[in-house]
Amino acid sequence: MIPYSECYMRRFALLVAVVAAFSSVSLAQVVDAHAPAERVTYFLIDASGSMNERTIANKAELEVSKTLEKIKAINPNAPVSRTYFKAPNRDFCSHPITIANPVPASDSVREFVVSGNNDYTPLGNALASAVTQIGDNPADVFIITDGHQTPDCGLDFCSVARELLPRANLNVQILPVGNDPVTESLATCVDRAKEQDGKEITAEKISDTHSKSKWDEAGLFERWLWLFITMIVCAASGVFGSRDGLRAKDFEHHSGLIQENERVLLTRPENASDLRGQIKTWSAFKEADRQILKWLAWGLLIASLAMTIWLLFCDASINDFELSTARAMGWFVLSSNFSTAFAVLVVTPIIFAFSQNWRRLQAQRTFAFVAGLAAQEEAARLRQEFGDLYKTYLSVRDSVLLTELNSNWTNTKRFGFRSVRPSPEFSQEDLGRLERVKRKLLQVAQGPMLQAEAADTDGIKAAIQRIQLFAPRPLRKSRTVEQMIEAIGETGWFGDKAAEWKALNEAIRLKNVPAIKEALSNLD
Repeated sequence: MIPYSECYMRRFALLVAVVAAFSSVSLAQVVDAHAPAERVTYFLIDASGSMNERTIANKAELEVSKTLEKIKAINPNAPVSRTYFKAPNRDFCSHPITIANPVPASDSVREFVVSGNNDYTPLGNALASAVTQIGDNPADVFIITDGHQTPDCGLDFCSVARELLPRANLNVQILPVGNDPVTESLATCVDRAKEQDGKEITAEKISDTHSKSKWDEAGLFERWLWLFITMIVCAASGVFGSRDGLRAKDFEHHSGLIQENERVLLTRPENASDLRGQIKTWSAFKEADRQILKWLAWGLLIASLAMTIWLLFCDASINDFELSTARAMGWFVLSSNFSTAFAVLVVTPIIFAFSQNWRRLQAQRTFAFVAGLAAQEEAARLRQEFGDLYKTYLSVRDSVLLTELNSNWTNTKRFGFRSVRPSPEFSQEDLGRLERVKRKLLQVAQGPMLQAEAADTDGIKAAIQRIQLFAPRPLRKSRTVEQMIEAIGETGWFGDKAAEWKALNEAIRLKNVPAIKEALSNLD
């Protein structure tokens, strides 16, 4: 049999494996099945003095609008950041550019920035700040400028491009306004960053990250298979936890009953017998059969594991259902920003199951301790009771030897009173033999000796009741030999000497002296 601790650890490892597969599911993706991948589009719009001319500023906003409309046509909620950058004076050229936080594409609007004619253009700082903020996240960066970077104003644009580009997750595009050829040199600096699978990324063809989501193309079951498996895991955890919780409640209830009656037993000894009976009954408690819950929980868990393996390692298609698509949908949701929030919801029933399992173990230990303590106290009481009873047995048995046995037929009578002189028909030898027979008769009346190790309470009580028939009483301390022989004969304690004792009793009844002497001789 597998030790419980090992079984417990196996169950824990099994559940943790399932949690690891599904704990990163996003609640946001469940609510919004049409949410795109978290790829952000950044517009870096030159707002320096050279862009202050109204015509050029309008052209810049037109370039932004063209690209933005393409994005909104695909997904109006796609995250977009619109940053207007400049340096009011040369001191600000060394400052990093603050990149605006992304908002849904439908909420992105033009800002009318007031620029001075002498404002500087820190193009290198703008690119470096954007790349730094983006990090390893997927993004598209569109730089809208007339191509004039103020000399010695912050980082050199091409130097930044050489140091930070290309990046697999990042696409950089120069959207020139005006006819200044300087923008061509800027585009050359980021030329490698504009290539993906040998195709140049232009404003007319945005990265395929913003293409139509595969989520829309997937079938209903392909989208939600991962959630179905997750719900099965949660259901299995809930059933496991409920079963252990019910078991723990039973143990806790019976532990409380035993302890309460132990306390009452100390204060109400008059009800000791009934209370001990109840304690004994509750100590023998066996938990209810909840095999249905057990098999239901294990069935759900095994089903979830089988479906997980099927989802992760199989590629077979069933009619219009494709496992590869269902797997892609699962990973799509797992990669969302809200995976931690959904993980809490998934892990909660698993934590509940483990907490109830721990509670059940603690309740079992407490019940075993309380029931064991009650059993020890009951055993000690029974030992004490047995000891007292055995002492009573020995005392009653010894008292039998104090019984006086009379033999009126051995004494002569005078004037109706018993004479102290023995009958001349019995010699001293006969009288001595009679005394020895009396002692044997009393020893037989004691019955066979019961040893404490081999006796039980009922046997000792029965022996005491039988022996008390032959023990002396306050008003009757003596008996005749024939009375004692008749009483013992009914118990069957004479054994193989029953015939000799019967012959003696018959001779005494007939007052046949020769027969009495012969019987005494046979019993001596």
